[in-house]
Amino acid sequence: MTLERNGERDKAGYYTSPALFAGADPAGPIGMDKPMLFKAVFDFTDTDDIMIGEMNDSSSDLQDIAGHMPTGLQFIGSSYYNANHCYELTGLIPGAEYEVEMKSLPGTVKELQVDISYEKMEGEMDSAVFSDEQPVLKFQVKALERQGKILIRHSYLNGEYRGLDYIRIKRL
Repeated sequence: MTLERNGERDKAGYYTSPALFAGADPAGPIGMDKPMLFKAVFDFTDTDDIMIGEMNDSSSDLQDIAGHMPTGLQFIGSSYYNANHCYELTGLIPGAEYEVEMKSLPGTVKELQVDISYEKMEGEMDSAVFSDEQPVLKFQVKALERQGKILIRHSYLNGEYRGLDYIRIKRL
């Protein structure tokens, strides 16, 4: 399958292409009532600061064709699919602290509560609220091993979501 033409992304079927979900992780049936965990990998082997998306008040940077960058990260909540997030961090320095920063954009609700959990990491937050008044969420985590996970989940099933502008994780 060709995803680029003349050095540019092929926009044909960009939002409806089967490639969007066939190559996605996770794969399976989609719907508002079927929670899916979409992942992004942050490899700190050669860097201390990683951002997915751009600070431009648009979720389009996080909505892409599978294989080019993370798919399914442009919102969190329940829309035409139910998006939860898993951030896999590799190349960590055990004992080092990292800051997670995410900016939410308006969606169908003014506030969206999320639960935050960790694997092989210690975190300062176990829940947070994205809102119009406080769109930027920041929290710190401590690496316990060279790799870890941050899981961000919600409990919405009926079309409640907020868009995301960017996701940034940096070593402090």
